[in-house]
Amino acid sequence: MAIRIFFASQILALIDLGYLTFKHLELKFGQGGSKSLCNINEGLNCDVVNLSPYSTLLGTPLALWGFLANVVLTVVFINAISTSDESSSQKLRKLSLVGALLIAIVSVAMGTISALSLGTFCLFCIFAYILSFISLGAIYKSNQTSNDSSLIKSIQYLFQPAGKTTLILIVLFPLVSWGLGRALIHKMNPLNKSLIEANLNDWKMSHKIEFNTDGALKLKSDLKNPKMTIVEFADFQCIHCKNASPILHNFALSHPEVQFYFLSFPLDGICNEAINRSGDGKSCKMAYAAHCSFKETGSWKLHDWLFEQFTSTKISEIPKKAEDFGSSIDSFKACMNDPATKEFISSQAKQGKDAGVAGTPAIYVNGKLLNYGHSWQVLEAVYKSL
Repeated sequence: MAIRIFFASQILALIDLGYLTFKHLELKFGQGGSKSLCNINEGLNCDVVNLSPYSTLLGTPLALWGFLANVVLTVVFINAISTSDESSSQKLRKLSLVGALLIAIVSVAMGTISALSLGTFCLFCIFAYILSFISLGAIYKSNQTSNDSSLIKSIQYLFQPAGKTTLILIVLFPLVSWGLGRALIHKMNPLNKSLIEANLNDWKMSHKIEFNTDGALKLKSDLKNPKMTIVEFADFQCIHCKNASPILHNFALSHPEVQFYFLSFPLDGICNEAINRSGDGKSCKMAYAAHCSFKETGSWKLHDWLFEQFTSTKISEIPKKAEDFGSSIDSFKACMNDPATKEFISSQAKQGKDAGVAGTPAIYVNGKLLNYGHSWQVLEAVYKSL
């Protein structure tokens, strides 16, 4: 029974950690990607934890380290229960127990960091932590049914001919983890090191601009004196803005000292004097909607929904969706039709025009234009330079 429980928990852990590895790479090095399945709210957000500064070791996602550690543990335990030599089986079971214990200890450490440093939890991570203890318990129970072998003898077994394969597997684990992580990042990373450094140097030399962010969508209401402030000018019908949104949002949430402001820059002359042509007004109305919703609720939910819907958004559906996100439908409609709302959005766009914004998204960090500011690697380089 214990063996069945072990394999069931390991299969679930591998699926869980494989998914977390994929999401880490997709969100950090892809084109933004979609939100994780386990993003519930600000307190339960897998992406924030999975992209935090604590989510990598030697540049490789911790989820990948965990995935391969569980692969090694599973292989060693399979060898333990399949070998016909009782002495070897005992020693491999003991080594499996030690490996499972180490994984469980790391789980406790990561859960503690998540609680104390981030104030946010990842449900899939917690599930992986629980599974690590289930596997530990199953292996411990399995050890109870066999003649025990001392830890020292088990370690000595690794250097004997019979234990050579297990030793090679353990030695290769960190090398394969690091190497595979580097290979995956290299494959998905659109920027090379020299381009990242060039953008960092351009940012350092850029002219600093003071933006008026009063009334703008603000991610952290209680953050004072941030180390890094990101200001984004964006349009809700811009595909590049849609892709940049989760990257900027998750970067700010996963770095406690980073503030993020969203300023509207609709690509429509109806509400943006920087645009010479007048469109259908949809971009303007979407900007009004995000502003009105945030003004009343302090929530980014409508902002996120507008990007998620992208070009399929119907203006007629927005008031009902705003109500779903906490707005009074009457006050929301009044705000949407208030000339002051158009004036406010136009003033935000005017700031962008005065700053030289020529396209969206335009991203400024600490008042300086940051080219490729929608790239996690570039944002991280700037953050580390401060």
